Amino acid sequence: MSADGLHEGALVGLLDAAPDGILLVAGDGRVAFSNQAAQRLFGYSREGMLDATIESLVPARFRARHVPDRRAYAADPRQRPMGLGLQLQGLCSDGSEVPVEISLAPMSTGGERMIVTIVRDATQRSAIAEQRLRFARSQAVEEVVSGLEAIVWESTTPDRESLSYLGGREEALLGYPHERWLQEGFWLSLVYPEDRIHALTLAATAQEKDTFELEYRLIDASGDLHQVRDIVSVSRDENGDVVRLRGVIVDMTDRRELEARLAQAQKMEAVGQLAGGIAHDFNNLLTIASGYTQRLRGRADLAGAHEDLDQIIAATDRAAELIRQLLTFARRGEGEAVLLDPSAAIRGLEPMLRRLIDADIVFDFRLEPNSPHVLIDRAELEQILMNLIINARDAMSSGGTLTVSSGACTISAAEAARHHAPAGDYVQLCFADTGVGIPEEMRDRIFEPFFTTKQDKGTGMGLATVYGIIDHAGGWIDVASTLGAGSTFRIVLPIGAPVQAQRALHESPTASTLLLVEDEAALRKLVVMMLEEAGHVVLQAGNGLDAIAISEHHRGRIDLLITDVVMPRLSGPELAQRLRGLRPGLDVLFMSGYNDSRLVSRGVAEAQVELLVKPFTADQLIGRVRELTSAAGVV
Repeated sequence: MSADGLHEGALVGLLDAAPDGILLVAGDGRVAFSNQAAQRLFGYSREGMLDATIESLVPARFRARHVPDRRAYAADPRQRPMGLGLQLQGLCSDGSEVPVEISLAPMSTGGERMIVTIVRDATQRSAIAEQRLRFARSQAVEEVVSGLEAIVWESTTPDRESLSYLGGREEALLGYPHERWLQEGFWLSLVYPEDRIHALTLAATAQEKDTFELEYRLIDASGDLHQVRDIVSVSRDENGDVVRLRGVIVDMTDRRELEARLAQAQKMEAVGQLAGGIAHDFNNLLTIASGYTQRLRGRADLAGAHEDLDQIIAATDRAAELIRQLLTFARRGEGEAVLLDPSAAIRGLEPMLRRLIDADIVFDFRLEPNSPHVLIDRAELEQILMNLIINARDAMSSGGTLTVSSGACTISAAEAARHHAPAGDYVQLCFADTGVGIPEEMRDRIFEPFFTTKQDKGTGMGLATVYGIIDHAGGWIDVASTLGAGSTFRIVLPIGAPVQAQRALHESPTASTLLLVEDEAALRKLVVMMLEEAGHVVLQAGNGLDAIAISEHHRGRIDLLITDVVMPRLSGPELAQRLRGLRPGLDVLFMSGYNDSRLVSRGVAEAQVELLVKPFTADQLIGRVRELTSAAGVV
């Protein structure tokens, strides 16, 4: 049978058999024919769809745009295939929408121009496309999560008894494989026992919040503790009940250690400043006590009291030594820094150092020959060695091994940053003993002044002095210790550069005219007596302004200004600068309870200054005056 012979019923049956919807739309937009697939797709009967406008099958939000599009196509009809990537929606009889794909083709029948519209249900294809999009997004999220230095988790219970998702760097950060994290109760087993109640209680309390943070410690696969921050977000159902928790665990160990180091450094700095201030006042008092005791010791009518006076003098000497150690801790130590090879210096002291060690302790030297030089006072280096070796000896009362090593080292940027120093090459000294070790709770305090674990032995200033010397030299000291296995003290010092030599001093055996400025009246009276008994003429003032007035009214020469450094109204360096304007070339001898000449040099013209450290004896004072005065100069 030819196509022309097909009757209308057979043609309708053929169209109804097509899997896609077929609509025949007139030029005015009316539906002239629909097949069964179109009727099923849109939910209409054949009669219900007949003569309906095509816009009735388009969602209302698209109709205003659809009418001009349909008219434009009718004015210039052409075949438009499916699959052009258009996101189209059809409107069903029940008001629901269905994603569709449409092809258009013009045709003429009975002299009327029609548009054949084939409509395909795109629900399955949209679902597949959406599934692919979700998969791509999931893959992107996994890539982002895997690159985080964190652990990302999800759980349906606040106690995290089981995790429904885990991603990130869990194995790299803590050493446990992915599968173990998903085991029931595994997260809680990693929480440090002392932190478990806190972590669970805070989590339960925070269920009223949409987001909250926890800080606790986790135990890694090797047994080490990691301080972590857990940032949690909460999802709820329509009743407000918690249905899901998601979180990100970030390792804060390095940051917390850095914060602890900074806090310790700030505390040590504050203690040092306090120590320096106290030491200044104590040195004034010790100078007075020692000076007057020495004078009494020289009186013939007090010969019977010499033994008692000697005890007082010995006590003031011990107190002065303790103050000197305190000032060394406060980085105000007296001494001349020189370039020296630490390995050679230690080797030269080896015989003396061995005498400090008991016979049952093995002394092992591992010194790198020709190591880089450091800039440090030789006596202070010896003090470091003796303090650390005595400390190690006391830790090995039953014998052991003390290993002393030295050599060049390279400090990484991370370690240098912890000590506010540049990365690069340094010199390293290590003192490792096999003694009893130091408890963890004491390690942060061992460098504090007067802190000691030796009860009645020592003053607690040994390690504090070591800390001050090393910090003054621009380095740092660390300690690692295990109870029962010993301790290792590691000193890092910068490689040194040459320093300028001290200027030569004048000598004068004759008496001179001196201007003494000291705000402590009792000390000023004592110093005047010491100087006058040595034959000097002494002009005295209690402050800098009075000293300037005395200098302006005194018509004779002044051979030497002797002044305290720290005074009210006008400091010693400021006074020296102003008097040198009035009397050019005036020599100055500073007195101070601080034993660091660099403190004095701030504010005076010369980089080098003359400093007499309190407490001092009459012989020390007269000797320094003799060195600095000259009978020939008239000032």
